[in-house]
Amino acid sequence: MLEQVNKLNKNKGITLIALVITIIIIIILATIAINFTFGENGLIKKAQQAAEMTQVSQIQERLEMAKGTAAIDGNGDIDTDHYFDIIEDEGIIGDKETDVEDNGDGSYDVTTDGDYVFEVTPKPDGDLEIEYVGKNNEPRISKIKVTEKTENSISVEVATKNVDNAEYTYSYKKTEEGEESWQEAESGSSDNTYTFSGLESNKSYDIKVKVTAGDTTLEKTITVQLGETAPEIPDNTITFGMVKWQDDGTASMQISTTESSYKLQYQVGGTEGQWTTITSGQSITGLHDGDTVYARLTDGTETNASQIQQTTIEDNNPPIVRVTAQGKATSNSI
Repeated sequence: MLEQVNKLNKNKGITLIALVITIIIIIILATIAINFTFGENGLIKKAQQAAEMTQVSQIQERLEMAKGTAAIDGNGDIDTDHYFDIIEDEGIIGDKETDVEDNGDGSYDVTTDGDYVFEVTPKPDGDLEIEYVGKNNEPRISKIKVTEKTENSISVEVATKNVDNAEYTYSYKKTEEGEESWQEAESGSSDNTYTFSGLESNKSYDIKVKVTAGDTTLEKTITVQLGETAPEIPDNTITFGMVKWQDDGTASMQISTTESSYKLQYQVGGTEGQWTTITSGQSITGLHDGDTVYARLTDGTETNASQIQQTTIEDNNPPIVRVTAQGKATSNSI
C-alpha cells in the first residue's frame, strides 16, 4: 500500500513538472509570436512600412509626371516656380508658400500630403531631380555641403532637420577603395563643420557623416573629386529682361544666361544673404520699385562664381489720368 502511495506521489510530481514546463514553453512561444507580430520588426510594423513606401512611390510618381506638364509649358525647360504651382493645383501639396522651403543651396524641400518630404533640385540641363528624404517630423540629414575644396583638403558643412544636441562623426575613404577602408577623422564632435586635410590630389573621396542624437543615428555620404582645377566661370553672360508690373503693384522680371553648365542665382537688396537658384528664363516675382537685383553664376561651390551683375527696378510707366471735358472722356499721361 505504501509503495502504491509513493508511486502515486511520484507520478503527481512528474505531472506537475511537465505542467510547469508546458506553461513556460507556451509563454516563450507567446512572447515570440507577439514580438514577431507587434515588435519593432514585426509583421504589423513591416506591413505599415510597406504601405507607407507604396504611398511614397505613388506621390513621387505624381511629382515626376508633373515635370512633364511644366516642361511642355516651358518649351522644354522647367520653371521651378511654375512647377510648384502645378503640384499645388494638382493637390500634391496644399500651399506652395508653406509646403515649399528653399534650402538656400539650390534645392527645395517639398512637403506633400501625408507629411512626406521630397528634395527637389534643379539641374543645369533644365530638369528636376526628385528624392524622398523622409517624413517632415523625422530627424534627418538634409545636406552635406562642400564649402571649400583645395588640392589636398575638403571642408564640409552638415545641415540637419529635427535634430537637437547632436554629435557628429566624420569619416572618409578613397572612392575606389572598399568599405573596409573607411577612416574615422573626427568622432563625438558638437560642430557641424569639418575640414578633411592631408588628402591626395587628383583623387575622388567618399565623405561620410554620422549624426547621433539620443537613440537616433543618421548617416549620409557624398563623393568629392580633388585636384581638378575649376574652370573660370565667364562673366557678363546674364541678361535681365523687361520689368512687368502687376495689378498689385509688384513687378516680375525674367532673368537668363547663355551658359548652361552653371547654376544661375540671384538676391534682392544685397549680396550678404542666401543666394536663390533659378532656372534660366524663369521670372523673379514680388519685386518693388527701387529694388536692386543681384545675379551670378556658380558651379555649386562657395569659392567659384562669376562676377556679380545687377539691375535696379524702376517704375517708368507714367500714371494715366482720365479727364472729362464737355461730356467727353480722354486719357493723358503726366
